[in-house]
Order: sequence, then C-alpha cells, then structure tokens
Amino acid sequence: MWSKSIAYYLEEHELPPEPAFLDYLRGRNFTYKPPTPEQVGAAAAGIRAQ
Repeated sequence: MWSKSIAYYLEEHELPPEPAFLDYLRGRNFTYKPPTPEQVGAAAAGIRAQ
C-alpha cells in the first residue's frame, strides 16, 4: 500500500517508475484493481497494529 504522497511526488516531478519494478509487474501479468473498502480497512488495521 502506497501513500498518496508517493504518487504526488512521482507525478509532480515527472518521475517514471523504475524499469525493474515495471518488469516485475509485467512479468506477473499485473493488472490494477482498486481495493475494496474492506481491504483498505484491513490494511489500515494492520498498520495501526505495528
């Protein structure tokens, strides 16, 4: 899970993702699916528990 600040920083400074990261995603046939509210809640709970 990435914070919105990371997306903002990359967009604001026109920085592309690292090629190795893109290769990693492409090699696994990654497709983006927005998280459900339940998934966001579970991720937030996991972060708070640390």
